[in-house]
Amino acid sequence: MNAARNVLPRSNRVLSSLLLILFSALVLSANAQQSHLTHGAISEQDLAKRSTPAATGSDTADQVCARFTTGSVVSAPPELRSQNGVLEVTMQFLATTDSQGLLRYCYVTNTGLEAPTLRVNPGDQLIIHFQNNLPANLTPPTPADMAGMNMTLSAKDTPATSTSSACNGTMSAAATNIHFHGTNVAPVCGQDEVIHTLIAPGQSFDYKVQIPANEPPGLYWYHPHPHGFSEGQVQGGATGALIVEGLQNVNTSLAGLTERTFVLRDQLLPNSELNDTNIPAWDLSINYVPVTYPGYTPAVIQTNPGQQELWRVANTGADTIFNLQYLVNGTPQPVQIVAIDGYPIAAGSSGQQSESETSVLLPPGSRAEFVITTPNLGDKAQLATQYWNTGPDGDFDPARPIANIVSQAGVENSAVTPAAKHLPSKAVAAKVTRFAALASATPIAQRNLYFSETLLDPTNPLSPTTFFITEVGQTPTVFTMDQPPNITVHSGTVEDWVVENRAEEDHIFHIHQIHFQVLEVNGQPVNDPAIRDTVDIPYWNGSGPYPSVKVRMDFRDPNVIGTFVYHCHILEHEDGGMMGEILVLPGGSASTTSAAASATSVSPNGNITLTANVADAATGAAKPTGLVHFELNGLNVGNPVPLVNGKAVLSTPINGVVGTSNLTAFYQGDATYNESLSAAIPITISTFALSSPGTTAPLGSAALAPINVDVATNYTAPIAFTCAMPSSLTESACFVNPNSMTGTGQASLTVNTTPSHPLSSSRPKTPGWLAAGGGTTFACLFLIALPRRKTRVQAMLAFITTAAFTAALFMAIGCSGSAGTAPGTAKGTYTVVVTGTSGTGASAIQTTVNVPITIQ
Repeated sequence: MNAARNVLPRSNRVLSSLLLILFSALVLSANAQQSHLTHGAISEQDLAKRSTPAATGSDTADQVCARFTTGSVVSAPPELRSQNGVLEVTMQFLATTDSQGLLRYCYVTNTGLEAPTLRVNPGDQLIIHFQNNLPANLTPPTPADMAGMNMTLSAKDTPATSTSSACNGTMSAAATNIHFHGTNVAPVCGQDEVIHTLIAPGQSFDYKVQIPANEPPGLYWYHPHPHGFSEGQVQGGATGALIVEGLQNVNTSLAGLTERTFVLRDQLLPNSELNDTNIPAWDLSINYVPVTYPGYTPAVIQTNPGQQELWRVANTGADTIFNLQYLVNGTPQPVQIVAIDGYPIAAGSSGQQSESETSVLLPPGSRAEFVITTPNLGDKAQLATQYWNTGPDGDFDPARPIANIVSQAGVENSAVTPAAKHLPSKAVAAKVTRFAALASATPIAQRNLYFSETLLDPTNPLSPTTFFITEVGQTPTVFTMDQPPNITVHSGTVEDWVVENRAEEDHIFHIHQIHFQVLEVNGQPVNDPAIRDTVDIPYWNGSGPYPSVKVRMDFRDPNVIGTFVYHCHILEHEDGGMMGEILVLPGGSASTTSAAASATSVSPNGNITLTANVADAATGAAKPTGLVHFELNGLNVGNPVPLVNGKAVLSTPINGVVGTSNLTAFYQGDATYNESLSAAIPITISTFALSSPGTTAPLGSAALAPINVDVATNYTAPIAFTCAMPSSLTESACFVNPNSMTGTGQASLTVNTTPSHPLSSSRPKTPGWLAAGGGTTFACLFLIALPRRKTRVQAMLAFITTAAFTAALFMAIGCSGSAGTAPGTAKGTYTVVVTGTSGTGASAIQTTVNVPITIQ
């Protein structure tokens, strides 16, 4: 081949160059997107952090918010204990910029104690004279006008135990408040209310927190919770432990043990979001001893050898998930967990005193109290966190050491290590009544919620992520501080909540004021002895069922009447909108609910009409107002329906598991009437169903009809399809594509038809026109064979003569019988039967659908 032919014309070369430029741009865009995805979904505030230059650092930051040097011996946090039923402290909130240009935040008492551990007894009063000493012009790299942070309030928005203007404060980057995480304190301003309580810079405010008399003994913590700025203030270090005394009275085996309190924190690692996946999203610290990338120099915990100790560990990090292990000579050691999230295992209904584990998962906000046996002399021991996969859109939480544990005889009594404390040696056996028998309590209803995420600009893969937590039936909406409650319940009730994670990164479900018990994980029952306020829900891998937990929520105690929040405790997500409000109303009048259905047997996604009647339980009058949610096996069916004269009606498709399911109607209550749940109605759902609207097609073309395949939610076997035509549908053929499928979807029925056409009844059955045409063709061939020297006139005469002769001959042959016309497929409407078969033999399941086919 001539080499010149391999050279493109100039116009082609220009086009190729343009295509090459476009391809390069797409590659660069894909690389940029991949760089973003490896570091997970990024909120608006964290995106702002990435683009904000570091402030000028100060080497005097330790004089304001002190930090230890890497590799330091871990000291116990300073402690303040209640006296005569009261713990009163004056505390200020401070901020400073360190030499790396990072903002530090801290709580410091008027006596100079930073982040003291507050120790109280059940029934005590905690009084904090709080002073927000942040500079009014503080400019953290979080936009103050983020979605959900603007509000218009009135005095009726939140009840208060204080007349301070902070109860309806103004949002700013320097505003703050205090949340007493995990406590069951009343959600009112001046105690534990975080939605509207905002303390301005330079403002003083008194917290008067009444610890409930039935508060379970254990580890809690306190931290700032101003929506939109929580992550920055917590990650800056403003966290502290809160201990409710008496754990040794519930589990008497703990009396006299050495006790250590460890407050784990995360801190900003500059530019971590811009680096590769080998760099952790955040640095760590333990009791303010930093463990930083890349060296990961561990802190040091000094212990006496071979003794049992109670370790109280709180994950007060804003975003980091800890997967803790206690290692001796490289081997994970079992630890005896005695309390989770401030609730003793021994107080539960399982009869267990503790739970033995070799790893302890602590999502942000969670706490664990466990007994270890310290290493022997010469052993190499370590407290470490192992890698935790938070999903393709999540943060990178790698394995890394936290502290080396060094045993040395007599070290506990030396002045070198002030970390050791002791539980009282005498225990008075006591029982915990709060959350008692929660697993066996009867829930009034089941609610279904889910975590989800979207890009702020769906057309730009590098735009910030918006975060949602939504009750099924509602529209995903970013939390706003002046919104109405998402959920309303009544005091004295128990509910089951199923919380799904529909995002490709972990989310941490946390609720204020109450605790819950995990009943199921991914739809499977579990025997979890813990009572929690925080739980991790793993990421969705992009296919299959969403990961979920089913939890039993305890609203029985009247102390929690009021409005509070639930949210993801990865605070980047909470600040980004992943939060909702719940209103707990006082117990009201009893209501009764009954339900009815238009059918007791239905095919998957078949239509059904559901009716609920709600009345006053005492009088039978149809007075209740509000909403009714229909549920099948506890899962929502359609959207909530408003009551009209005590009746709610819903017509909807319905689907569920194969066999018999329970249909109930849940009345959600109103300001006067409590929630109520109807008796269950059995509804039988078949394995799968076929349906089709049929189709119309002109004669001679293919008729295409959709076959809708609806499958019960738990049925996964393949379904094979066949079709059968009536005998009257002549000169036709049918087939189904695809010929098998799994799950709900759509197949296609094709019916090929044949138009009418001429025919002869004689044996040759050669049409006359074909004979004539054949004669002409023969004449043409004869003409071609004539010598080229023939004249045109001679040639034309020869052609006419030959054509006439051969036409007559072929007509005689072809017309030896009479001519006719084949009708092809007759016009009309036919029924084609499509059969779906799943399984074989005696266990085979078959379903048919009659498909109307009209040929015109």
